[in-house]
Amino acid sequence: MPENSNIPHPFAFKKNEKLCSQKLIDELFENGKSISKGCLRIIYLCKNESHESSNQVLISVAKKRFKKAVDRNRIKRLIREAYRLNKTELQVLSRQQQQQINLAIIFQSNEMLNYQAVEADLKSALIKLISKIKH
Repeated sequence: MPENSNIPHPFAFKKNEKLCSQKLIDELFENGKSISKGCLRIIYLCKNESHESSNQVLISVAKKRFKKAVDRNRIKRLIREAYRLNKTELQVLSRQQQQQINLAIIFQSNEMLNYQAVEADLKSALIKLISKIKH
C-alpha cells in the first residue's frame, strides 16, 4: 500500500528541522542560554516568529572526546532518534507562544552511552527547557 505523502508524520525529522544556517548558528552560540543534564548540554534561543516555522536543531559531538568518526556518528544518531521521539511537547509550546526555538544539543560525556541513557538525559533536559521557556 503506497504511503500518502500529504499526511505529515508526527515523529519525522525533516530537513527544515536541521539547523544549517551559519548565521543562525553564530547567533545561537552568541546569544543563547544553556542548560545541562547528564551527558548533554543544550544551548537554546527563542525567536519570535510571525509565520509558522519549525524548531531547528544542531547536534554536536566533539572530535576531542571521540576520535573515530564512526563513534561520533553513532552518538549523533542516538541523540537524533531520542529527539525525534520526544520533540512533540516542545513543538506544541513553540506553536502556542508563536516562537521558533533553535537548539544546539552537545554531547559532553567521554564514554559511549547506550540509547536508554541518552534518551533519559534528553527527556529530562527537554522538560527543564520547556519549564524555562514557559516562565
